[in-house]
Amino acid sequence: MLRDDEQRTRTRERARVGASQVHEALGVYADWLLEHGDAYGEALACCLRDPALHALGIERYACPNDVDGERCHELAVWRFEPFARWSGLAEGERSVATELVLLPGGDFTIGSPEDEDGRNDDESQRVVCVAPFLMARVPVTQAVWRGGASGAGLPDDPSYYKGPARPVEQVSWHDAVAWCDAQGLRLPTEEEWEYASRAGSTTEYCFGSDDSCLAEYAWFVDTPDRKTHDVGLKAANGFGLHDVHGNVWEWCDAKYGPGSASRVLRGGSWLERASHCRSASRGGADPGPGSREPYFGFRPSRSVSL
Repeated sequence: MLRDDEQRTRTRERARVGASQVHEALGVYADWLLEHGDAYGEALACCLRDPALHALGIERYACPNDVDGERCHELAVWRFEPFARWSGLAEGERSVATELVLLPGGDFTIGSPEDEDGRNDDESQRVVCVAPFLMARVPVTQAVWRGGASGAGLPDDPSYYKGPARPVEQVSWHDAVAWCDAQGLRLPTEEEWEYASRAGSTTEYCFGSDDSCLAEYAWFVDTPDRKTHDVGLKAANGFGLHDVHGNVWEWCDAKYGPGSASRVLRGGSWLERASHCRSASRGGADPGPGSREPYFGFRPSRSVSL
């Protein structure tokens, strides 16, 4: 059996191998990779071997309200090739609807403090650990849904509010799971979803706790034209993810509570007040066809095998 120091040395060496591959594919340096830790380096190397992923580069995302630029995340961004085909992207063209971000994971506190405005009793705080994983930059659009629907045996145009760049809605939890399974994707766990939404923040929203600023980041009940809107039009969080507040509730791979048949929804929607769009806010609904509402969508994730 390897001693702990030998295991750490081997793990770091694998990260350095991953770093050289990333340097060749993305134009970044091994030192940058190692600063992110061995787990992120191995996750990058795994992504480079994934034929469904095309490396777009390392991008720098500033945390909202970080005026000095001292709290930034530099993360690897990938194009998910099936999404690109279904979206009809031209050579060299980019669209947030086709992209996944590799998130580093780690420990964070899920839930909200007892004095948070709008808090519900189901938001108790606890420290959890999340492994590196890939997360879609936006909820699944109607164009992307249509491309994968037939392979999942699902209707190709379920949404009430039509538009190829609008989020797909009127999909149940079972619909979302079946669609993701057919593409080699999955719904995020509830812990992954909140980790991704917060992007390192500990406030009510990814940008702070002043809900007068929410309209910069979200479509919700106080914004004009109450319906879904094209994804990616509002400001991104510190991980480069858009629409983590509002637009559509997003299904998670989690039950609402012990013994509950309902599945968790996160993020709020165009129909909700500000407090329901907080990072810690939880919703729940039956997973079956009775929950195909014009404000329920989803954002897929993808596991990284280390």
